[in-house]
Amino acid sequence: MVNIKSYFSQTLKWCLMVGMALLPIVLLGIFAIYFASKSVRSFVADSNSTVAFISAELVGREIESSISLGKAVAGLPGLVDAVNTHDEDGVRSRLMPVVRAYPRVDRIFITDLAGTLWSDYPPAPESLGRNFRDRDWYRGVTNGWEPYVSEVYQRNANPKPLVVAIAIPLRNENGALLGILVLQHRLDSLTAWFKQIQFGANGYVFLIDHTGTIAAHPQIDLQANLREEYSDLPMIRKGLLGTAGSGTYRDPVNGVKMIAAVVPVILTHHCWIAVACQPEALAYEPAYLLRLRIGGAAILLALVAVAVVLILGWISQKNLRLTRQFAKQNEELKRLSADLEVQAAQLGISNRDLEAFSYSVSHDLRAPLRSMDGFSQALLDDYGNKLDEQAKDFLERIRTSCHRMSQLIDDLLNLSHVSRAVMQSESVDLSALVKSLADQLRLEQPERMVEFVIAPDVHALGDSRLLSIALENLLRNAWKFTSRTPRAVIEFGVLQREERPLYFIRDNGAGFDMMYADKLFKPFQRLHTSSAFPGTGIGLAIVQRIVRRHGGTVSAEGQPEKGATFFFTL
Repeated sequence: MVNIKSYFSQTLKWCLMVGMALLPIVLLGIFAIYFASKSVRSFVADSNSTVAFISAELVGREIESSISLGKAVAGLPGLVDAVNTHDEDGVRSRLMPVVRAYPRVDRIFITDLAGTLWSDYPPAPESLGRNFRDRDWYRGVTNGWEPYVSEVYQRNANPKPLVVAIAIPLRNENGALLGILVLQHRLDSLTAWFKQIQFGANGYVFLIDHTGTIAAHPQIDLQANLREEYSDLPMIRKGLLGTAGSGTYRDPVNGVKMIAAVVPVILTHHCWIAVACQPEALAYEPAYLLRLRIGGAAILLALVAVAVVLILGWISQKNLRLTRQFAKQNEELKRLSADLEVQAAQLGISNRDLEAFSYSVSHDLRAPLRSMDGFSQALLDDYGNKLDEQAKDFLERIRTSCHRMSQLIDDLLNLSHVSRAVMQSESVDLSALVKSLADQLRLEQPERMVEFVIAPDVHALGDSRLLSIALENLLRNAWKFTSRTPRAVIEFGVLQREERPLYFIRDNGAGFDMMYADKLFKPFQRLHTSSAFPGTGIGLAIVQRIVRRHGGTVSAEGQPEKGATFFFTL
């Protein structure tokens, strides 16, 4: 009886001890699931918002370019004279080259001030003399006589494309109204472009006009009839009021639950919206899989722990009288050792998963960037002779933004890498490193006259590769912010302090206001505009991570237009 009680008492004791050891692992698993799910949700939301914003920007620019084209055509002296004399053929001869030169323009026609059509190209004899005063574009342009973008509608003529009417008031040289020029802009080019966009988990983009009508959708055939299923969704209604946002909704067409971002496209008198969305189940699938894996591992670990406890309890009971204290200490040591090994293995797996996740995120972000950059370059290469300078400028801006986003992704990966890299401590010749980096900067920009003042024989104990990255970022920072200084000077040296050496890099460049010194080493924080001094705002954050990994500190002093000094210890 005593042995049975002792056995159960000992077994219960082991169960409690193992339970206490498993509690941190369980809590760690819960937090890992929570933060991994949160990261996936944040990434999906950011991807949707980025794609929706870029799509809204491009759609807005295309519509604005058509408005500008309509204004230019309405201001042609020959066209104004032909309208003034009611010369139908003269008007048509001046509209013909415009329609032929711009494929997105389906048709242009002229009406009088009452909305009656009297000339067009391509000619549609059945429309001559028809009155359009009941149309949205007529009501919009006559309400103030300013350019107006209409709702989406389908042309009567085959192949009945979806178009949007851009109505422009026609005036003579004295400003008197002569009529209305209506440019019908085809939307099938936007649908084709949306079909090319691929991001996230089967993500796609579609466009809705100010009435709630679908203007372009890569997965819905809009040739049969116009669709308005999305107009009752709350996030769509908010978007049509000019409010960007994100959230989930049940797709009214296929019934799939979607996670989406809505960005308004601001037009002349109202706004359309670009919607970027992904199926929620597919978008969050990585988080679901991770949750299952961690849960399965926890269950397996619990079963193994219970089996081990029962066996250890049985063995300890047999030798209780002779070796009770010794067995207890020995088993405690084994248990602690096993827990440490499990924790070490879990930590290694978490680090590998984090690194794989980082590279997966960078790949998913690069895919749409490469697509936008490639299509922009293709437009410039294949249709450059058909585009005006403004259109070429828009495409160059898109490519510049893509390159800047790609550089930002590289910098974020570098920031993550220096935080996890294994350090190998050795004696490092900092003076030689600075001299080598200075020579490299001179080779990159030989036209610049910059004086480098480098203190000789400055050594430090640390990881040579990481210290080289930190010094390169500091020197490139000084090189960049002295680019507008006629006689630039960059200095590297060391000051002896009581506790440890204080290394510094000083320049006489743009400097900064000390009021904002606390923002210097935070990622994405910039004290100067990108147009003045390009960059991503990651370099100094990388420097701080490396210095902290060496057990040191980094700080900065400066004055506007008088230069800056960056100090660090190791």
